[in-house]
Amino acid sequence: MERKNKRNIIYLCMLCFLLVSLQRLEVFAQPYGSVNIVAAVSKNEDAVYTLPDTTFTMYKVAAYDNGQWELTEEFSKMDLQDDTAGKLKRYAQRQGINGRTGSTNSEGKLTFDGLEEGVYLFIQPVKTYLGKSAYQSTAFIIPVPEKDEMGNTMWNITVEPKFKNESLPE
Repeated sequence: MERKNKRNIIYLCMLCFLLVSLQRLEVFAQPYGSVNIVAAVSKNEDAVYTLPDTTFTMYKVAAYDNGQWELTEEFSKMDLQDDTAGKLKRYAQRQGINGRTGSTNSEGKLTFDGLEEGVYLFIQPVKTYLGKSAYQSTAFIIPVPEKDEMGNTMWNITVEPKFKNESLPE
């Protein structure tokens, strides 16, 4: 009987050790984030139209390394004063920097996931046509993770880009 109790105590200790070890692994796990793009436009107050098959390209502009933000190798020659999304877009295009590209689904949604901590630039390389209108998004920058109004860290971010409507000639 005493031997059975010792074995049960050993099993209980091993189980406790395993549970504590697994909790510590979570603390050291590298979190990954995502940016969810919702491409939609409204022609008037009542009607909202999704933009399917809208292509976006994502570039990682900066990464958090050794306690500070560092420009990625591709953007390392960029003048730090030229930090607007439009200037970053033109720089990426002039330098021929390759980004990660995806297109929105039939609901106008696109997710870039598996993102490490960093600052990301998003551009729409080609216009999207809906009826007799052409839509072009302005370039935008998103940090991952991002802080909400309450100061909470958000690794999964949803963004609705601003689109410029260009009517086509008839």
